[in-house]
Amino acid sequence: MEQTNAPEAPKRPTFLTVLCILSFIFAGISIIVGIIGYLGMAAMETMGANLADGMEQMEGMEEMPGMADAMAVMKHAKLLLIIGSILTLVGLFGVIQMWKLKKTGFYIYTGAQVLGIVLPLIIVGGAGFSVMSVIFAIAFIVMYGMNLKHMS
Repeated sequence: MEQTNAPEAPKRPTFLTVLCILSFIFAGISIIVGIIGYLGMAAMETMGANLADGMEQMEGMEEMPGMADAMAVMKHAKLLLIIGSILTLVGLFGVIQMWKLKKTGFYIYTGAQVLGIVLPLIIVGGAGFSVMSVIFAIAFIVMYGMNLKHMS
């Protein structure tokens, strides 16, 4: 029996595998929620029930705490859902690259996460800010960053 000294393919660390699987699950859920949300908003517009306009017509509602923010989000909900779904797909592509131990996946994923935080702020101002989104994005970027040494 002849023994060959062929180099073995690098093995993906368990921690990176777990992170990728969690990201795959989250991306799947996000895409499904985005599609359902978009279809729901489109159906409501078709029925003539544009919530943003309807909320603006309710007297005194804009005085309620947080109502102006809710109205701003509702006004741009479809755009936010589209952007969120696109960024989820871009981030998913980055995760797939990291699954294959490619360092470029980390940078793609990080860019998608940063845009996912910044774009809603640009579109709807402070109403587009989510502390939990920032915490999760930073946590995953840091954890993926800890695995960069295993990627080429």
